[in-house]
Amino acid sequence: MSPQPLDLAALVRERFANPRPWPDAPDYRTPGRAALRQLHDVDRDEEAPRGPRMSGIGKCARALSYRWRGVPVDGRRLDGRSRIVFTLGDVVESLVVSALVDALDDRPAWTLHNVGEDQTRVYLSPGEGFAPIPGHPDGLLYRDGQPWAVLEIKSASSFAFQRARRALAEGVEPWGPGESYRYQLQGYLAALDLDVGAVVMVSKDSGAVLSWYHHRDPEYLPQLREHLERASLPPEEAPRMLPDGTVLAPRVDLHKTRGTPNKRHNEVPKFPCGYCSHFGHCWRPEGLIKRTATDYRGAPSLALYVNRPDLEGTP
Repeated sequence: MSPQPLDLAALVRERFANPRPWPDAPDYRTPGRAALRQLHDVDRDEEAPRGPRMSGIGKCARALSYRWRGVPVDGRRLDGRSRIVFTLGDVVESLVVSALVDALDDRPAWTLHNVGEDQTRVYLSPGEGFAPIPGHPDGLLYRDGQPWAVLEIKSASSFAFQRARRALAEGVEPWGPGESYRYQLQGYLAALDLDVGAVVMVSKDSGAVLSWYHHRDPEYLPQLREHLERASLPPEEAPRMLPDGTVLAPRVDLHKTRGTPNKRHNEVPKFPCGYCSHFGHCWRPEGLIKRTATDYRGAPSLALYVNRPDLEGTP
């Protein structure tokens, strides 16, 4: 009889709740190595043209068009704070992988492979006219000696974590059609011809852990190809559109009864536009306005607005 799917979050929580001496630890059980990568990683040149990668194919078509052509960055930049955030994600991944590998030692039907320093490089072929898209899954979960699921580990803010928890409680897939992580994981599944993704999410604020299984979408490849075709257009022609067809249009704050705009400016979608490296190029023709503040955590918060068409140029 085949084993039932594992509750990966329970395994991680149990392992951290019951410390014990490590056996001889391979490199993937050394979180410091993952952290140091951000201090010497020189492969994140934001100005250089870069073709599609699995981790970025969920971005809007225009954002991809700017990046593929090496258009100079004019928006969110990769600064030291960003690298610290990436470092925290690397450390979380290493800790979760270590906990899972050790926890699975007592479950012979299940094993975890291609993790840490041994991650495998995979390629997704979107079809004729497009080069294979590279990616690095966090690991492969084997069941009865055969690859069964792609492991994806994510560290998340308390907001994103609670949103995922509520979705699971309601029986809804946490990563919906407009979520970039969904396209990354679907890409791994298509490249490896697997049907299941195993997601483990850790809250960076509370240390809470949850997990779920994400299933392969048979419509993914046709949808992705349409998205890449849109992204292949010149930036001024490529639409502000996510792979699922969602158009990134400004949000208009309307009066509840009159239905007229309440404010002089329309807010640009914070996700993902506020985190795009090219929002300056993209929204400047509409009259881009930037407002920065500090959120409750002391972190910088950026809000983008454009002038209402009927009040263009007003302060």
